[in-house]
Amino acid sequence: MSGLKGAYVAGVKTMRKAADKTGLLAKLERSESPKARHVRTLFSIFDAPDMARMDLAWWSYPAMRRVEGFLSDRPGARVFEYGAGDYLVVSVDLPVTGHFVEASKAKPCLGVGLELRPEPIAALLLDAADKPSGPVRGLTVSRASAELIDAVIRSGADIFLSRDAAGFDLPVGERLEGTAAAVALSIAGGADIVRVHDVKAMVRVARMADAIVRT
Repeated sequence: MSGLKGAYVAGVKTMRKAADKTGLLAKLERSESPKARHVRTLFSIFDAPDMARMDLAWWSYPAMRRVEGFLSDRPGARVFEYGAGDYLVVSVDLPVTGHFVEASKAKPCLGVGLELRPEPIAALLLDAADKPSGPVRGLTVSRASAELIDAVIRSGADIFLSRDAAGFDLPVGERLEGTAAAVALSIAGGADIVRVHDVKAMVRVARMADAIVRT
């Protein structure tokens, strides 16, 4: 860590200890004020566990303000809230993304994405007894039912969540070979989904491994 960055981190940690001792941290955390909550997140810089526990990152606030400004000009806009236990359906090409804010061995997380082909879906809609009578949205969010979760579990998809080479304490620039080995072995073992960081390179590895397995 550079001298300037180290001094900055040490300064943040010192201020956090003082704020915790005086009760300021707890007061900020209990506050409903967005500004107070923002200040609280600033004490979590370089403290990933605390940031995950709060489920809020300091860098989120500029984006939140832009979204609030966008919505304030569109009073009729509908806001979709998407979280654990929900499913999201997108029927048109939209810039949709998501991420986990907390996951551990004690509380593991699993996300499943399915690409639905429009032809069979259209046929099902035509045969459905209840057809939509009004405008159809291109995006919707709903709570996943027990039946839907059970269907996903019983689908039989082999899922392998790769640790890649991060667990071998190698420098970031020297993990590519280990990640490639983990991806190739997981596909050879029957995995359909792998999680990696070096996406561009691992796509080539996955395609090559899949082609070899299928020959």
